[in-house]
Parts: sequence; C-alpha cells; structure tokens
Amino acid sequence: EIILCNEAAHHQDHVALHDEALRVFFGVTVLTFWNLRAQGVARSGPAYERLERADVDCKLASLSHYRDLQITAGMGATTYSSKQYMHPDVVTARMYCDGVWCGAEYAESFGVERLVS
Repeated sequence: EIILCNEAAHHQDHVALHDEALRVFFGVTVLTFWNLRAQGVARSGPAYERLERADVDCKLASLSHYRDLQITAGMGATTYSSKQYMHPDVVTARMYCDGVWCGAEYAESFGVERLVS
C-alpha cells in the first residue's frame, strides 16, 4: 500500500494535509509529490518512477482538465491554464529532467516520507 500526498510546503493547507496523511496512515509507505511552486523546500530522499511517452501524454491530458476551486465557490470558471507552472512544456520539462536522474527519457520524482517494506 502506498499513499501519495503533497509536500508540506509554504501553504498552511498543504502542511496540514501532509501532516495528517503521516498521522492517519501510520505504518504505510507515504510518498510526496513535488510542488513546482515550492522550489527551495527541502525534499525527502527522491524516488523515481520511469515513464513512457504515453504516460506523459496522459498526464498532460489530465492536467488540461484541472480547474480552479473558484468554480465550486461560484466565482467564475477560472482554469489553471494561465499558470506558468501548469504549462505543458513546463510539466514535460520537469518529467524530462527527472528522467535524467534515473537514466530514463521521462520520470516523475517523489519524496519518501516513510518507506514500509
């Protein structure tokens, strides 16, 4: 069993979710996903998942549907498409750079908060 959660970075909600995931899922492997906007935050030891180009395309397709929480608050239909860190070229470049660290064309990196084998 593996739990994926956000890193505890910069935003109080992210810190709370991260800390609660570690508390609630005691005795389970917990990996954190990298927040591009939280550069400079210390990471736990990185783990890499090698990706094929089809995986990259699926991630980009799914991110194209990501909508701002303002929709549910009735404040309009804003999307993250205007955010530089959500641009397909930036996301692809990150996966390409992660691939360099593990000898793959593309990869995703995760922080290892707790490893239970």
